[in-house]
Amino acid sequence: MLVVGSKLFVYLILKHFLTPTSDHVNQYCAISRDETSNEPKLWMCYAGGAGFGGYGGYNGYHRRVRFFDIDMNKASIATYKRVEYGDTEKQIDYQIIVDSGRVRDKDL
Repeated sequence: MLVVGSKLFVYLILKHFLTPTSDHVNQYCAISRDETSNEPKLWMCYAGGAGFGGYGGYNGYHRRVRFFDIDMNKASIATYKRVEYGDTEKQIDYQIIVDSGRVRDKDL
């Protein structure tokens, strides 16, 4: 767990990415860069608004959850979201964030 100010974040970190869990409808992935080389350094991918609290499920927003497919043989990590109902098998916003053990740039 990580405490920042008065907020508590539970996160998973595996060297190349972290995913804060929250009930907010944040669902994007953002990348940080090394300050000197500008190389991609760390992905932060929000969970997608899966909670039953005060944010998800309103005004046509379908609750969703983020998945991570981790392939230890290829040293790769892919991520996508799936919705609570409707087309639940569809992989929304699929992207590879780690490829061959290296953080993959968002523009690839």
